[in-house]
Amino acid sequence: MSSERQSHGPTYDEPEVKHPLTGQIVNIRNFINELVDSSRLDVLKALTDHQHRTPSDIEQMGEVSRQTASKHLADLAKRGLTNRGENPREQRITAGGKFVVQSLSTHSDVVSREQLALLTRSASASQLLYALSRGSVRPRNLAQEERMSPSRSTIQRTLSTFTCQGWCREDHGRYRLTSTGTEVLEAHRTIIDRTTQSVKKSTFLQRLSPARADFPPEALAEAEVAVSDPSSPGEALSLALKLCDRNLHHFRAFTSIYNARLFTTYYKIFNLGLDGEAIVDASVYQQIRENEQTAHLIDDSEYDRYRLLRLPDKMTLGIGIYDDRKVAIGAFNETGNGRHTAILLSSNDEFVEWGIDLYESIREQACRPSQQKSHPTQAHSKTS
Repeated sequence: MSSERQSHGPTYDEPEVKHPLTGQIVNIRNFINELVDSSRLDVLKALTDHQHRTPSDIEQMGEVSRQTASKHLADLAKRGLTNRGENPREQRITAGGKFVVQSLSTHSDVVSREQLALLTRSASASQLLYALSRGSVRPRNLAQEERMSPSRSTIQRTLSTFTCQGWCREDHGRYRLTSTGTEVLEAHRTIIDRTTQSVKKSTFLQRLSPARADFPPEALAEAEVAVSDPSSPGEALSLALKLCDRNLHHFRAFTSIYNARLFTTYYKIFNLGLDGEAIVDASVYQQIRENEQTAHLIDDSEYDRYRLLRLPDKMTLGIGIYDDRKVAIGAFNETGNGRHTAILLSSNDEFVEWGIDLYESIREQACRPSQQKSHPTQAHSKTS
């Protein structure tokens, strides 16, 4: 009966987004299923120790055959979940790949990999799970809902599966979610949301070191991303420059890419009395020192409220902290020289706090150039 239809509560719409790396429309449910319902996830998990590995390495770990590993690695790289190393046969997990693995594993105590595969094989299972959250319903009423795509027989079969899983219970022909089913629904929603963000922010997460995948996951949705590549070399830089305005009172930055225009702009603002600090890695410090346009930035003795610090190691990371209210995180391809840069900007309090903690962890390793001591490890570079 139409009077028994449930019209209030959450509904499930197939989430689809354009993948910024491939330009293709990605169905997030399919994206998840292609990982959890195949050995792709096993291959990705084999890289979570941040090591570069070849298909043969993964085969020796007993996960899959070399041929299967090679096929999956190629697919994972296209999605930004892995990156190739200097040896094109080797791949390493990205922050995006690690974030996806973490997102799929976070609620494994609520919904197992097999159960998540069941929920993501078709839209109908997800639709029914959400429909049951709106109250007690009969199968025939579910089949009459305009938003429902499965047939009545499919609905009945899926409800029987849900009942066996303990997600719903039947009482006189009516079905409703159990407390376990409600937990599964919330886990499903979180996994969908986080995976969606991993795709939307893949241009940034692909470049970010997996060691930095500890950012607050829910804050990712509010962040903005700008990318520079050979076709748009100034886009990320323009975003960084827009943030550097005369209303800024306190600025802290770390960079491992040399850009004379950016440094000159910051220097002009420091001249206006900005309270700030800059950390540069060893390679950038040398370039600043050797370039006539920026050599004067080395001497901070005339500024009471500005100081320059030098980091002995090389990284592929940048940080800008603006009055503790905004943070910009730059991630660079290891061979990008600034042409392949992605900047993520956020004013979310949790993300800003994460960015400040990251900056402080780098600051602990830095010192004033005049205090720099030779160290045998300084000759080695470090990707971060």
